[in-house]
Amino acid sequence: MKYKKIILLLLIALIYFGNYHICQYFYPGSEQDQIDNWYNLKRVNYNIVIALSLYVTTLKPINIKVIDNIEFLITSIIISIVTSNIIDRLFFNSRFYEWNDIFVVVVIILISIFEYRRKWQKEKQ
Repeated sequence: MKYKKIILLLLIALIYFGNYHICQYFYPGSEQDQIDNWYNLKRVNYNIVIALSLYVTTLKPINIKVIDNIEFLITSIIISIVTSNIIDRLFFNSRFYEWNDIFVVVVIILISIFEYRRKWQKEKQ
């Protein structure tokens, strides 16, 4: 399957970035049992993300330039946003996305697109 890696990368991004909403959907209550289950599901989601990420690294490259470049673009965006989130948590003690994070995400996506285009142009030559 040519698009297996792309699908898995998008699934990883969906689970990672939608983790709060997934947990909130299944355990919306404020009772202690609901809260405990909410955090347990959050841990399970992170474990799924780690397992899928490790599995993606074992997949062989397709060697189709378009697919490889799309994988590069998706991966660079995911890594950049996760790194930004880690920096926010460690240095600014921010646990939520704020307005300045939207700016950072837009800049990250633009840089990733420029890197994607640069890589694409280099391969064309």
